[in-house]
Amino acid sequence: MESKNKIELGWTYPKRKKYLDDISKKTTGKTQTEYFQNATQDFAVHVIPIDLPKYRIDNGRTYAAQAQYIASKKYPKDFFEKDPESETVQQAQHEILKGMIKEKGLHDYFKTHEQSNAIILSHEGYVINGNRRLCAWRELYSTGKHPKFSHVRAIVLPPADQKDIDELEARLQVHQDIKADYTWTSRALMLKHRKTAYDYSIDQLADLFEMSKGDVEELMDMLAYAETYLEDRNKVGQYNLVDRAEYAFRQLHKRRSKIKEEPYKDVFERLAFCLIDASEKEGRLYQSIPDLADHLGKVVEKLQEEFKIEAVPSSEGADLLGGSSYAPIAGVIDLLSDEKNYEQATTVMIDAIESEKEKDKEKKEQNFVHAQVKKANTALLEAIAAIDSKTKKEGISAQVESIESSIKKLKDWLK
Repeated sequence: MESKNKIELGWTYPKRKKYLDDISKKTTGKTQTEYFQNATQDFAVHVIPIDLPKYRIDNGRTYAAQAQYIASKKYPKDFFEKDPESETVQQAQHEILKGMIKEKGLHDYFKTHEQSNAIILSHEGYVINGNRRLCAWRELYSTGKHPKFSHVRAIVLPPADQKDIDELEARLQVHQDIKADYTWTSRALMLKHRKTAYDYSIDQLADLFEMSKGDVEELMDMLAYAETYLEDRNKVGQYNLVDRAEYAFRQLHKRRSKIKEEPYKDVFERLAFCLIDASEKEGRLYQSIPDLADHLGKVVEKLQEEFKIEAVPSSEGADLLGGSSYAPIAGVIDLLSDEKNYEQATTVMIDAIESEKEKDKEKKEQNFVHAQVKKANTALLEAIAAIDSKTKKEGISAQVESIESSIKKLKDWLK
C-alpha cells in the first residue's frame, strides 16, 4: 500500500529565496518565452520541489472566494493580506484553490496528463501563474500515487514592481479567461483592489484589462450595489449569492441614475433588492427591475395604499424631497427598511407592475390600427415625393387598387 506524502505549502522565506537565487544563476538548456517588463524574454526552466512555492494571495481570480471564506469563518477582513507567508493563510488559499480545480476538472485531468508549461514564480517564490495547477499537483502527490509530481517545472522572474506583475497576470489569465473563469464579482473585485491598494486610475485599469473606461466604471458601480445589498442582508462577503444576479446589478446601475428625485432612487434600490431576494425562491424575478423603473410611481402608490401610508407633514421628509412640506414617500422608505415587510412589499410590487404592463398592452392594442394607418400614410407621402421622370410605373397600378380597397373598408368601418 502506497503511503501518503505530507505537503508543505511553501518553504520559509530565507530557505526559498536562497534556493531561487542559486538556481537563477544556472542555465538549464530549456527555456520558456514570456513577454515581461515590456520585452520578450527567454527564461530558464528549472525543476523545483513541489513544496517550495507559496501561493500568490494577491490573486485576482480568488478575491471573491477569499471574501466568502472570511465571512464563513468570521475572520478579520485583513486575514489574507496581513501575512501571506503564514501557513494558516496558505492553507486557506489551498482550500479555495481545491474548490476551483474540482470545478475545472484539473484534478482528474492531471491523473493522466503531464505538466506542459512551466509555472511562473516571482523572484520571492510566489506563484504568479499556475496556482490552480500547483494545487492539483500537490493534491495528487499527497495521495502517494503520483510521484511524478514530487518536482515541477518553473521559471523565476527577476525583481519587478506591482505593475509588471499585474500586466503579466492580465495577459496570461484575465484577457483569455475573463469570460470563462472569472465571475463578474471577481472581475469587479480585481478592479476595486487594484484601485484602492495600488492607486490605479480608471484609465489605467481600462488599459491594463483591455476594457473601456465606461465598462470599468459600470462594473465597479455594480459591485458597490452588490456590496450594499449583502451588507443590508447581513451577508457581507458572500459574493457567491450575487454572482448569478449580474443582470440585476447592471440594471440597477443603468436605471437608478435616470431617476431624478433622490428619495425615489432610494425606493427603487430597496425594491430591486427585494426582487433579488425573491429570485432565490421564485426564479429570476430580478428581470422585472427595468419594469420596476418604468412603473416606479405606480408601484409607490400601490405600496402607500396597501400599507396605509398617509401623507403627513414631516420636516425630515421635506429635506428628502427638496423642500416639500409633505413626504408620503418617506413612509415607503421607512417601510422598506424593515425586513418583515419585504415579502408583502414584493407581492404588491409585482402585482402593480403586471397590472401596468397589461394596461400598456391594452393601450397599444387599442392604438394599433391608428398607428398602422399612420405608417401607411407616411409611406405613401414618401412614395409620392420620390416620383420623378425615371420612376417605373410597372406594378404600381395593382398596388394602388389594393390600397383603395383597403381605404374603402376603413371608411365603411368608420361609418
